[in-house]
Amino acid sequence: MADSTYYDLLIKYFSGNSSPEDMLLISSKIKESDEYKKAFIDFRKTWELTEKSKIISTVDSGLEWNKLKNKIGTKTSSHRIEINSEKNKKGFFAFVKIAAAIVLLAVLSYIIYTKTQTPDTRKLIAQTQNTETKLPDGSVVSMNTNTLIEFPENFDAEKRMIKLEGEAFFNVKPDKKKPFIIDAGPVYAEVLGTTFYVNTKGKDGNVEVIVKTGKVAVYNKNTPDQKIIVEPGEQAVFSPVLNKISESISVNENSIAWKTRKLVFTDQKLNDIVSELNKTYNTNIRILNPQIAGCKLTATFEDQELGAVLNILEATLGVEVIQKGAQIQITGQACK
Repeated sequence: MADSTYYDLLIKYFSGNSSPEDMLLISSKIKESDEYKKAFIDFRKTWELTEKSKIISTVDSGLEWNKLKNKIGTKTSSHRIEINSEKNKKGFFAFVKIAAAIVLLAVLSYIIYTKTQTPDTRKLIAQTQNTETKLPDGSVVSMNTNTLIEFPENFDAEKRMIKLEGEAFFNVKPDKKKPFIIDAGPVYAEVLGTTFYVNTKGKDGNVEVIVKTGKVAVYNKNTPDQKIIVEPGEQAVFSPVLNKISESISVNENSIAWKTRKLVFTDQKLNDIVSELNKTYNTNIRILNPQIAGCKLTATFEDQELGAVLNILEATLGVEVIQKGAQIQITGQACK
C-alpha cells in the first residue's frame, strides 16, 4: 500500500515544490508497483467526483465521503462527523484536491512532461526508454533513461540555460550571441554550437563531458574564470572528491552507445561488456558463474539488436544465455 511518504511527495508535486529527485522517485514507484498504480486510478476517480461537486451544489457530501473512505482504506473514529456543516465540506474538498496530485502524473508512461508553478519552465523526464526532444532554439537533446532536463519555454536574450540530471547528448544550434549553458550540478558546460555528451551521474559522482564536434568550455561554478576547453575526441571529468576538473584525450566511445548504437570492445572482459550492454539496452543481464566474468572479447557491434549481440557472445566465448523473466543470465564453464 502507498505510504505517507509517497503521498507527501505527491503533495509537493501538486503544489509545484517537488525537486527533480522527488519527480524521479514518484515515477519509479509507480513503475515498480501495482499498488501505486492502483492508488493513481482510485484518486483519479475521486478527483472526477470532486469536479462534479463544484457544478452540482446539491451533491450528497456524506455519500461522497463514504466513497472516499472505501477508496483509500482510511478508518474514521467513532465520534459523529457533521457532514453537512460548511466547515467539514471545505475540509473534505481540500483533502480530495490534494489527493488529485496523482492525476497530474498522467499515468507516467515513458516520458513525463510537466510544468512547475513558474509558467515559463518545463521539465522533461525520460523514464524507461531513450527519447529526443527539440528545445525552443531548435537545438536537439537526446536523453538516456532515468534522465531529467529543465529549461524555460523561451530562452532569454543573453543565454540559453538548461539544467541536466543524468545522461544526454546535445546537438546545439549555433548562436554566437547566446551561449548554450548546461547546468550539470557543480559545473557548467558552455558552448556556442556543437555536439557533445554530458553525464552528471558518472562513477563516484563524477560529471563527464565528451565532445564530438566543436568546442566546449567546462568550469566549476565556484571558479568560472578557470575554464577548460574540450575539443573533439576529448573529455573533461569533474571529481567532487578532488573538487577538480581533469582533461583527457582517452575517450570511451561506449559511453554514448545508447545514442550511437555502436559498441566497440577491444580485449574487454565479459564483466565489463555486460555492464555496457545493461546501460546501452536498458536491460538486466547477470553473470552466474564468476569464473567466466574475466573471459575477453574483441568485437564491434553497430546498430545491433541485443539478441544478435548475445548470440555472438554465445558463439565466441562458449557461454550460454538464458532468459529468466525480466533477467538475462549468462552461464558456462571457465575460459580456456
